[in-house]
Amino acid sequence: MALHRPVLFALFCLPLPADDPLKLGLVAQFQREPPSAVMTELQAEVTRLLQLPGIRIEWRSPSTVRDGDRFDRVIVLRFSGCCRPTPTPDSPPCPAPLGLVRAVDSGFLPFADIACDRIMHEIARARRHPLMLSPVVYGRALARVTAHEIYHILSQSAFHDAQGLSKTHLDPEELCRPRFDFCPEALARMIEALNSAPSSALLTREAQ
Repeated sequence: MALHRPVLFALFCLPLPADDPLKLGLVAQFQREPPSAVMTELQAEVTRLLQLPGIRIEWRSPSTVRDGDRFDRVIVLRFSGCCRPTPTPDSPPCPAPLGLVRAVDSGFLPFADIACDRIMHEIARARRHPLMLSPVVYGRALARVTAHEIYHILSQSAFHDAQGLSKTHLDPEELCRPRFDFCPEALARMIEALNSAPSSALLTREAQ
């Protein structure tokens, strides 16, 4: 089984013109590449969920990071497991989070780990006809777990709301339904945190 290979980036501070939108770079790294339909829905749904004023999202893979890519924020998304819809995962995983971010004294690190197989297992266990799960629905579920973890990183907050995508626990129905969003309070936290500490960076690929 392929394992994650480390990707290192060097960030150099640069001045940012005041009238430019804030650029958020999302670098998606997969243990196993997902089908194109899953990837398309994952990117589209994350982008929709994070439609914040003055924010522009740009997606990268480790292989498409270019020296000199300039972003104001960069988040590395690490997807473990198969990352494709299957009737049942190889083995029921032990209880663990669907996604994970790591905290340090200064806040949350800009890395999120997404457990593809655990997400698939939760959906398959709850659905009556798991064979009917489409790549689009699975991509949507991956996107919502991903967006939840990005929320913690962008807001630099561990707070969970009582409703919406920033809840402590997302059930399979909320992961798969056609529409499910952040509550206004969660969106406000992200916007406030992004606006309070603007910084521009030059992204340089160091090694992988």
